[in-house]
Amino acid sequence: MGERNKLRILILEDRLTDTQMVIKTLEKANMSFEYLVTETRQELLDSLDSFNPDIILSDYSLTNYNGLSAYSEVRQIGYTCPFIMVTGSMPDEIAVKCLKAGVDDYILKDRLSRLPDAINRVIERKHLEHERSIAVKNLVVSQKRLAEAEHMAKLGNWEWNVKSGKMSWSDEMFRIFEISRDEFDARYNSLLDFFHEEDKQTAEQKIQAIAEGLEDNVEFNGRIVTGDGNEKMLHTILKGNKIVNGREQMKVFATVQDITTLHSTELALRELTEELENKVKERTWALTFANKSLAQKNREMTNSLRYAKLIQRALLSKLAEYKVLFPESFVLWMPKDIVSGDFYWHYQKDDKFYIAAVDCTGHGVPGAFMSMIGHQLLNRIVAEEGKTEPADVLRELDEGIIKALQTETGKEMNDGMDVAFCRVDKTSKQLTFAGALRPLFYFNEGKLKEIQGSKYPLGGFFNYQGTKEFEQHTIDYKTGDRIYLSSDGYYSQFGGSSGKKMMKKAFTDLLSKVSPKPIEEQYDLLKEHLIEWKGTQEQVDDVLVIGIKL
Repeated sequence: MGERNKLRILILEDRLTDTQMVIKTLEKANMSFEYLVTETRQELLDSLDSFNPDIILSDYSLTNYNGLSAYSEVRQIGYTCPFIMVTGSMPDEIAVKCLKAGVDDYILKDRLSRLPDAINRVIERKHLEHERSIAVKNLVVSQKRLAEAEHMAKLGNWEWNVKSGKMSWSDEMFRIFEISRDEFDARYNSLLDFFHEEDKQTAEQKIQAIAEGLEDNVEFNGRIVTGDGNEKMLHTILKGNKIVNGREQMKVFATVQDITTLHSTELALRELTEELENKVKERTWALTFANKSLAQKNREMTNSLRYAKLIQRALLSKLAEYKVLFPESFVLWMPKDIVSGDFYWHYQKDDKFYIAAVDCTGHGVPGAFMSMIGHQLLNRIVAEEGKTEPADVLRELDEGIIKALQTETGKEMNDGMDVAFCRVDKTSKQLTFAGALRPLFYFNEGKLKEIQGSKYPLGGFFNYQGTKEFEQHTIDYKTGDRIYLSSDGYYSQFGGSSGKKMMKKAFTDLLSKVSPKPIEEQYDLLKEHLIEWKGTQEQVDDVLVIGIKL
């Protein structure tokens, strides 16, 4: 099946066109892979041993079968490779059910550009889980070897919480003292009772010196009488550790060696202890230095991003200008990170006003770069070239994005943007709208009307061979009508009592509720609702909502 270092992808899909779209998307992302296509349950199960996939991509809705059943059967027979659903649509409750069952991710077919990143992410996660599993196994082996080494060296340890009086012993301590765990009540006084009468006072003085903070390190030799009545000589090393966590708490740590017959090893033990202490100090110093370096780098990066935010705000349309063009308007702009992939834009010429709400691919720094490209293109197309029809503006913007993101080899990057674009003619009282995957919400006489945008996003990631046609809508408006343009960030937020997405229906219901209120109050209500909905959940996307009372 080709070189083994290529990623082996097993595809469960019964529609040839969808299979071809998946393969073309992965090829476009320059992924090194080989694949095998199966269409039925039996083909899938028969192919697992022979193909030995690194990852499985499965449609959810199949003839007489579904992706979740496929995932369950693959896991039941012992295959643990990553499993991603690639489906046309999936209700939230099904998506949550799949993820809870253990499916690594799901990608909608109209967003296949996200598939390569999703594959790389789950493969890397599986690799890290494998490494973590190996590390845990190695730790268990190390702990077992340490216990064996302690037994061979007759070296035990104990810990004493001075305030509570409780102690904890290692397994070797019980062997040295020749008692079982049931015979020891884990108290400080019980330890002292084992010491020989002639050495008990010395042992108590040494331990108390550590417990009271009078000494940092103490070593002493002392005799004990074991549970079986045998007398042994022990070499004990004590250390104290004062923990401050809202209250002071002293703990005493000890290593204990039976030197009854191994007294000659005392010097070697001391040298080993000193070496270990030096290594702890060296590693602590190295860790402190590394943390300081990371903190400095983080400060530098954050400062750079904050400066980039100032640059982005300077390039974006000024919020105050909306108040000049439309005194009753607001812009709710809430970046997920310091800088944003959502941006707002406007332009005025004579009695016509042009407004856009734009949602770029990604967020943070990549989204911010895309927003700057889109903003400059809109300025050039409308302000410099004089394009006035919204559909023409979207076509020009689409071509400009593709050209701007084209690499030296002629390949297009998988980036773009969704746009809602309006022209408002205050003289004729007409509003003209065109959208690329974004709608216009229009309120007239208390009723909501949603005008859908065209089904094409702008940019190079949409796998479409023909010409994109952007439909244009013109409506007559009345004074007092309200329009709203937005990205999908507001209603894509997870939250509420169920932790699910808000969804567009809830968003439009909210617009219907707040629309009759004063415009500034609308802004406050929308922002407060989103914050309350989100709760402790992380913000998942940039948020942009523009509201205008005409």
